[in-house]
Amino acid sequence: MKTFKKVLLWLAAIPLGLIAAVVVVQTYYALTPVPLSKEAEELNARAAKLPSVTENGYRLNGLLAPRGQDPVVYGRCLVNASEKRRDDEKASGKEKPSGDDQAAWDAYWKDSSARLTELQEKCLEGGAKMAFPKALTDGKVNRPMSIEAWHGLAQLVPEAELIARAEAILAGGPRRLGAEVDSPIPTWSGLMTFERWRIASDFVHWENGNEGGAVAGWASDIRHWSKSAHESLIGAMLAVAAQTQATLALQNAAARSGQVNDALAAAAFSALSPIEAMPAVVADSMFAEWQTYSSMLNAATVSPSFGAALGIDRKFIHRATDRLARFVFDQNDTINRFAETNLWTQDALRKVASGQESPEFPMEWAAFGCTTGGDWGMLCLPFMRNPVGRILAAIAAPIYTNYGTRVADLRNLASATRLTIEARRRGLSGDALAAFVANAPADMRDVFTGKPFEYDAAKKELRPVLREKNTVLGEKGPYALPL
Repeated sequence: MKTFKKVLLWLAAIPLGLIAAVVVVQTYYALTPVPLSKEAEELNARAAKLPSVTENGYRLNGLLAPRGQDPVVYGRCLVNASEKRRDDEKASGKEKPSGDDQAAWDAYWKDSSARLTELQEKCLEGGAKMAFPKALTDGKVNRPMSIEAWHGLAQLVPEAELIARAEAILAGGPRRLGAEVDSPIPTWSGLMTFERWRIASDFVHWENGNEGGAVAGWASDIRHWSKSAHESLIGAMLAVAAQTQATLALQNAAARSGQVNDALAAAAFSALSPIEAMPAVVADSMFAEWQTYSSMLNAATVSPSFGAALGIDRKFIHRATDRLARFVFDQNDTINRFAETNLWTQDALRKVASGQESPEFPMEWAAFGCTTGGDWGMLCLPFMRNPVGRILAAIAAPIYTNYGTRVADLRNLASATRLTIEARRRGLSGDALAAFVANAPADMRDVFTGKPFEYDAAKKELRPVLREKNTVLGEKGPYALPL
């Protein structure tokens, strides 16, 4: 019996000893916080140079302002309405209902949305929002497109005031409304609708004999989107979508032509050149993402509730978890880990967008630094510095490599377009065209493999392979492009 009691005491002592050891270790960590790493400081410095709010962001947000009203003023008013709705809800003292109570949750957001609509109506000042033609809003530039489809979109001419506003937005640089986690996102749909019309209009210009004007229009679109795509990952991906449409239009136009002269070919090659800078641009968009990460961590630190800042309900179990999380949370170490993942993602995006293989995400990060193999695994986490920060950094680790693949797909389409233009410049057809495709220069081949594109001479189709589902091109390729 005595032996049995001793065994029980020892069994009870083991977890108590482990808990005591964890408390001692975590207390030591709490008393010896780490400094910011060089990488984090450099990211802070780069991000600090970026505007978090721009006038062009307000202009984009207010694109559909009533006739005669300044879209910047209207766009700012919409943002202020959103912020007032948020502040009023905070001041009311009412907590958001739990997501487990679907009826209460739906009622809460219905009331909140109604309040926002009421506030935004005041921004109209009695006027009515402008609008693009509905058929243009619902239309698409995609593959394949018939001549009738291109003409149909081009005929849906927006009002002159909307055209002028959209052109100012395109040329106006980055479009941002804040770097905080809850900052509003500008409404992009109107600008993308305008791009659809302008790209189709330039296609019709080419068909009507104004090839130079068409190329100049597409060149302007591609250049403007490249210059502003670093504003955010969302901005970068929308830039890819817009540039894909312009490139697809150029490829289709060139393929339908019997001959492209030297000057026009040179202008077309120049129009496509900004696309080759997109791997660096999409990587640079991670600096804007860093601003958001920093904002989230700062909000978590100063918030009365660590968990509330991260969107966790403040019930008893959450409050208890909150206190424990604060005790073992090291903000600088968390920022340092976020910096590591941000820089890794920049490198990964740059490589993948260039057509290279995606690097492997470090297993140590995915396992919160606990293990590099099948040992004790997660049991070591309580003994590690900053376990909460490690988990946050791993969970939030940006798995954005598919965004890089979309850029590589765009570059592949541009490569096919250069091949099409060069083939028309040389006036090739038949066996000579097939031979040219098989022996094309490096910048007219598949970006991913470096091999020539597949060409079906019987159907006169070029078939570039794209790796990601595309909002313009649809499902993953190969795609049949006319040649």
